[in-house]
Amino acid sequence: MYDRLKREIYGGELGGEAPVYETDLAARLGVSRTPVREALRVLASEGLVVAQAGGGHRPVRVTERDLHDAVEARLAIETVAVGLAAERATEDQLGEIDAIQRRARVALEAGLLGATMAANEAFHRAVAAATGSRLIEFLLARVYEFLLVSRVLEGVREHKRAFAEMARFVAEHEGIATAIRARDADLAAARMRAHLERLGDWYESSLALVPRPDPVASVRDDEEAA
Repeated sequence: MYDRLKREIYGGELGGEAPVYETDLAARLGVSRTPVREALRVLASEGLVVAQAGGGHRPVRVTERDLHDAVEARLAIETVAVGLAAERATEDQLGEIDAIQRRARVALEAGLLGATMAANEAFHRAVAAATGSRLIEFLLARVYEFLLVSRVLEGVREHKRAFAEMARFVAEHEGIATAIRARDADLAAARMRAHLERLGDWYESSLALVPRPDPVASVRDDEEAA
């Protein structure tokens, strides 16, 4: 149930601006309220949904400050992570990073934006895995999930320069991967920081392309739910 609701949040299928209720979800999914309640409790603890005063839950609404904080969290964690990856990565892990980069280049050449974006995310996850630290992998997974539920990536897809920017990010990943393979932790961290700073600027510009809620309608919905 948890995985099902999370997929619906990522896909924009769950809730929208109107709160969703345990009873409605249970009826639609053909289950009792208990697994729905537990799934919503876990999603709320992860910051993916928020409880409404009048009852029900809504997927989190992300502000520019929230997005800025998420980018800062990535900077703090991933600059450390890539340095550790440079020191600790096994040959198999280095091979996985190289394989992801090959997938990204193939996707670019084929003009496949979605596949390029997926490969770019996989690159960052592979670097985290190469640290050998389950804690770092866990922390970064939570940040990535926040970016998914924020619908920022929806704005990235709509941006007129999306494909050119994805090509640039793939090239920056090449530089990071080269530093990791050279076991140069300082260079890898410097390149990752520069990359994430540019990526953060890109996310913030893309957030403007995501439809924002109508505050009047949101208040009305809350009042009717109460």
